[in-house]
Amino acid sequence: MEIRDSSYLLSTVLLKSGDNGDDVEHGHERQSSTSSIRTDLSTILPPLSYIWSMMHVLLYVIGGTAFLLGSACYLPRADHPAKGAYLFIMGATGFMLSDLAELRSSIYDCYVEQKERRHYNRNHPKRSLLCLIWNSEDALSVCMMALGSTMYFVGCVLFIPDFDPVWGDIMFIAGSVIIDFAEGWKLYRLGSSQYSVITGELERVPFEWKILLEGNLTLLYADMCNFFGVFIFLVGSILFLPGVCLTDQDERRAAFLFIIGSFLFAVSGCFMFYDYFISKRPVDEYE
Repeated sequence: MEIRDSSYLLSTVLLKSGDNGDDVEHGHERQSSTSSIRTDLSTILPPLSYIWSMMHVLLYVIGGTAFLLGSACYLPRADHPAKGAYLFIMGATGFMLSDLAELRSSIYDCYVEQKERRHYNRNHPKRSLLCLIWNSEDALSVCMMALGSTMYFVGCVLFIPDFDPVWGDIMFIAGSVIIDFAEGWKLYRLGSSQYSVITGELERVPFEWKILLEGNLTLLYADMCNFFGVFIFLVGSILFLPGVCLTDQDERRAAFLFIIGSFLFAVSGCFMFYDYFISKRPVDEYE
């Protein structure tokens, strides 16, 4: 359930650099240099493409829609836990594959950054993949998202009545905590990273909502839908625990929370589709 925040930060950079023509010109030079490095790295992981973007959005929308239909199966009036479990498995598979695709892109970005640094500084050490991920906040965030989505998938499998739905619920709670922490961390980083006209780079500053609102609002809305959707799933999962869910009213309340959370996931995918294919991005990073 991860959305690329590099696009959001890039939008902020270009909006702020638009006030200074020299900065824009230097930005184009840096972009040209980076493009040549990306070409050299094509043997490691190919850059983002139209196909990747479409796959990422489709997996997300399918995941949210399947979760929405699966949540409705847990309403007392419907009472189809097996059908709901299989729909949840379909949705969790979409989210997990989406996050794994994002993890792949983050690994590529780590290699690009290392290649860039070694291009300008021959003495810069060549680090292993694990070190690159550990030193990259974006990559760590994506890893946490992928871990949380995987726990969602395992939990959905355990929701099948022949297995143990209680442990599935516990996996959902743990996955929700991990994903929401990663989402909150990413939103904090977005609100505390600002472009410096002097250095031409992003710098860490005290968190401000104003910084968030100066960037790509479409991706911000998508991230917010994810954050609140996962939080609602966390509450709903707790309400589904045997010691809490005692009556049909309790089950209905928990199922409705799952429906609301799933709806937010689907809306987040729609925001992603709008940002990828409809809005005019300042730089086409998919070419």
